[in-house]
Amino acid sequence: MIKPEITLDEIKKKISEYSKDQLIGTSYNFLNSRAANYPIWSVFTLMKLAYLYANNTAPYKELSHREYEGLVNEIFNFNQDHIGDFINAGSIDKAFQALHAQQFYLLKEVYLDIFAIQLKLYITLAGKYKPDEVFQEKTGLSILDFIICLKIVWIYTDLYNLGLSKFPFNGLLNDNLLGFLQHKVGLEKAGKFFRLLTVDIVNPKNSIESYKRGIDREDLQTLEATFFVMFPFQVFDGKLHLIHTHVFNHTINYYIYDYLKANVGSKFTEEFGFIVERYIECGIREIGYKYNTEKQIEKLLPPLSKLVDFHFPDDNVFMECKAIELQPFVSVNPTDERLYNSLKDSLLKAYFQQLVPTAKKISPDKENWGIIITYKELFWSRFTELYDVTKDKYLDSEDNNHLKPENVFIIDVCTWDVMMQVIKDKKASLLDILRIARKNNSIPETSKQSFRMHLKIYGVQTMKLSYLTKEHKMLVD
Repeated sequence: MIKPEITLDEIKKKISEYSKDQLIGTSYNFLNSRAANYPIWSVFTLMKLAYLYANNTAPYKELSHREYEGLVNEIFNFNQDHIGDFINAGSIDKAFQALHAQQFYLLKEVYLDIFAIQLKLYITLAGKYKPDEVFQEKTGLSILDFIICLKIVWIYTDLYNLGLSKFPFNGLLNDNLLGFLQHKVGLEKAGKFFRLLTVDIVNPKNSIESYKRGIDREDLQTLEATFFVMFPFQVFDGKLHLIHTHVFNHTINYYIYDYLKANVGSKFTEEFGFIVERYIECGIREIGYKYNTEKQIEKLLPPLSKLVDFHFPDDNVFMECKAIELQPFVSVNPTDERLYNSLKDSLLKAYFQQLVPTAKKISPDKENWGIIITYKELFWSRFTELYDVTKDKYLDSEDNNHLKPENVFIIDVCTWDVMMQVIKDKKASLLDILRIARKNNSIPETSKQSFRMHLKIYGVQTMKLSYLTKEHKMLVD
């Protein structure tokens, strides 16, 4: 007889029998154990459920290691059929999209330039719209002070890997770190930084409910990205803990964007798209390529044409910037219809209504290439998969000889910078990079979901982009 799958309500009931402190404390022991081979995303889910449903008053059951492992395994195995259904249907990419939303996002690395990039985007290039003023009004911290704090904590947690400490980071933030932060930004600002990023001590449910990328449908909540990316610190047993360095890496990369998007809304995302566009133009100027802007392209085309942001006439490369990400529910449940509805006004519009028509009108007899720039790194760096699952929605989708989907790539801002460094170092041209990426993607053995992986062969060790010099200096002055 097949054992029936445990329900989420049954998992919650089991959790309610144990002490919240025991569950949280045991979770820390497992997360900080280098020997433990546990799915940390399931541990994060267990900690969230402990905050919501665990027993806060005696009597409660004593939690053994075996019982704890059983809870983690039940969360890990919960609703595995959801991903399995995509695999059984031959939709491997969709299955991996759901896995990316649940766990692969925790592999996000931190590169030194990300701190300067954010200063460039949110302060230097802001123009009339001032993200820094909005952020400071809502948090009491300037973006510069916030990023300085992020960088200091990041360095502190990485001292062992940098060879500056004999012991690995154990998750505790000690007085030495707090003292250094106080020295750099002052006691008041350091306090605001930690209060902003720390789970609500009195009512953790407030922090959980304020997380805008959670999923309402309960049976899919074990696949959602953890709310700890917005609250990576916790006070437990009278001490300040960092939940996990992988979580904090995501916080470093995307907290400001996620916070402003959640607390300001469409006004921020609309303006941020223009800021990203200006940032990308800095890179184009850095490599010295001849290019046309949207206004210059407009002069070449009939009125009312849907245009693109940039065009490299010597290489027949067309570019469009989109401040876009998949909605959380679509990320874990990426059916054809949901992908189309989520992306029809952004990535799909960029290809079908902007890149292809513009390429057809400007260089109809040549091989053309397309780049769609996003701020966040998306799982779908190859456009071919998105084309295949949405082409039936467009009557003229087969008319793509002017810009084939395999010649189109979705690239995030940080990866764009690495490309600019490769070109600046004369290790490859833009067309070299795109051609190699297309060749790699043509067979499963070398295909890459992240465009940055195509750039590994160029061995970029240090970034020396002049348009970030001012921002790097802001972080050390």
